[in-house]
Amino acid sequence: MSVVFEGANGRVDSGSAEVRLKAGESRAADVPMTFPDRAADVLRCVVGRVETVSSSTAGPSSTPTSGSGGVSRPKSTSKPKSTTKPKSRSAR
Repeated sequence: MSVVFEGANGRVDSGSAEVRLKAGESRAADVPMTFPDRAADVLRCVVGRVETVSSSTAGPSSTPTSGSGGVSRPKSTSKPKSTTKPKSRSAR
């Protein structure tokens, strides 16, 4: 799978990782950045491409499927410059 790391002014970096899942399985995946020193500039991560592999073949299928809405968190040793917390809803 490939991931695009986006910042306020667009693309900051990208990365990819091989992740193998069984049918119906899901889990988080760590995707390393090419330039981890840019981690503080990342605001969000977007799954760019996911390839499916048939159980009867060893390689990726000829038609990659596009993922959307998937989010990955970059590994970083530095603190982000700022964080945005979701607005909490008060119970009524």
